Amino acid sequence: MLSCNVSWILHIDTAVQTASVCLSKNEKSIGVKMNSSQNDHAAWLQPAIVSLLREHDVPMKNLAAIAVSAGPGSYTGLRVGMATAKGLCYALQLPLITLSTLKMMAVSALKENANFFCPMIDARRMEVFTAVFDGSNKFKTLVTHPNALFKNIETTAEQMAGLAFEKMKKKEFANLAYSEPFYGKEFYSPALNKLSNI
Repeated sequence: MLSCNVSWILHIDTAVQTASVCLSKNEKSIGVKMNSSQNDHAAWLQPAIVSLLREHDVPMKNLAAIAVSAGPGSYTGLRVGMATAKGLCYALQLPLITLSTLKMMAVSALKENANFFCPMIDARRMEVFTAVFDGSNKFKTLVTHPNALFKNIETTAEQMAGLAFEKMKKKEFANLAYSEPFYGKEFYSPALNKLSNI
């Protein structure tokens, strides 16, 4: 278990449409930055981290761990987030904490009155990534049960704070060398599919 010392944790989420970074003090979110333009997550991420830490006067050397949303989600987004998190962990000699994107989404919906949470991420081609622990618009058209409630709930790196701190207390760190994103399914490209059929 951790001592009474403060644990600053940097959280990175680039798995979904809106990328975000969060700084937490133990399990409490202190500040967050967001970027809704999915096409420039890679260019936005590192300057956002530097800006967030400066705004709260927390030097990188004071961080206790880096947490990253490991998927499922956007293929490119997951690679950007994981590469950044691993690079910082290597450079600063910090532990890496990986978190399920779906679990983060479930945490963000806890204020809703429901017996089950079933977060969903659009996986394209009429598929979704999901887990039972809110739903995607495409699934809403398939389920008409009166007890099924659908809400669009925004999830950001803030929802990582409590989950990551629990993992840190238990020393449940990811293997820095072998950690990789959880893509959930094989990469698909219409162009590659045409080439494979030639």
